[in-house]
Amino acid sequence: MLYPGGAHYRVPERFSMTDDPAELSVPMVDAILAVVEAYPDVEIEVTTQPKLWITDVTPEQGAAIVAILQDPALAGTSPSGYPVDYSINTSGTDQDVEGTFG
Repeated sequence: MLYPGGAHYRVPERFSMTDDPAELSVPMVDAILAVVEAYPDVEIEVTTQPKLWITDVTPEQGAAIVAILQDPALAGTSPSGYPVDYSINTSGTDQDVEGTFG
């Protein structure tokens, strides 16, 4: 958690995140930041629902990002107890990949 009360972070045209400590655990934020760091050309947004949106990735990048987000250590870590969803839009024939952390 970067700020105990939550915060909004933004890098125009690249990254936007609403960090709500009641919804996102520290390991979840770490996983999101790992994706941001590993894929600097990908647009990433975390909304207040919370939901992670990732767009404009290749199918290979999408599969690698899913591997990060599906880390079993992330399952059940949301402080609210509700799963946190993600949606990845790829340029391949299977346009969207959706799931939950863990």
